[in-house]
Amino acid sequence: MKILHIINDLGSGGTEKNLISFVKNDKKNQHIICCSSNNKFYDTKGLKIFYTPKKFNYLYFFNNFFFIKKIIKREKPKILSLWMYRTCLISAFIKLFFRLKIVWNIRNGGDLNYFKLHNKIEYYLICLFSYIIPNLTIFNSYSSLKNHTKNGYSKSKNFVVQNGYVLNKKLAKISKSETFKICMIARFNYFKKHRLLIKSLSSIRKKIKFKLLLIGKNIDYKNKSLIELINKYQLENNTKLCGEVQDITRLLKTVDLHVLVSSNESFP
Repeated sequence: MKILHIINDLGSGGTEKNLISFVKNDKKNQHIICCSSNNKFYDTKGLKIFYTPKKFNYLYFFNNFFFIKKIIKREKPKILSLWMYRTCLISAFIKLFFRLKIVWNIRNGGDLNYFKLHNKIEYYLICLFSYIIPNLTIFNSYSSLKNHTKNGYSKSKNFVVQNGYVLNKKLAKISKSETFKICMIARFNYFKKHRLLIKSLSSIRKKIKFKLLLIGKNIDYKNKSLIELINKYQLENNTKLCGEVQDITRLLKTVDLHVLVSSNESFP
């Protein structure tokens, strides 16, 4: 069976990682990906990918729609699999032209308390269209499913398929360094709560010898807001900004503790 996946881009997020993992490990079906070339991070060698000429934003909404329409006519997929709210909304127009089975992949925690205005508009549109567009919705956690249905999402044709874990016994190795190493893997975003982590660790900086490794998109020395935050709490000597890291497993082997203080996650 041929499946066409549509996603904003293939940046360093968890949703993108799980899509790539699924496509690479499913040998029974033929997979095609359509996304923007704006942000590429993961290894896509051997995958069939079409890159849209424009970014996946609302300014170029119809440009991307017509591009996807051409791909569907050419490739003739049986299933259209959409990832993230923005691409799910495109399927409302696709359904007018094609009789395809449409699957939505919802990877957001769905707690409206942490949404900005434009995100809330997307959210409510998704909830409205959930009754008429998707043949099936896949959530990656029960908490996400609960939050979405509580806020108006259709209660039928929903399934939970958790991300799962790749277990590696070699990973469970505590570093022998005298300095206690802590890391957080999260892009720089207001609900990832970097301020909370840094402020909390500042209270123990004179009691414990530790090193904080921050990893993720926009977590680098060009980020003035983050630098100011670190300096404010006097953690400049304790903190290392690593940016986006390809081999997370290798890095995790060097740390003692991984922390996630995010206020809104679907499958942390």
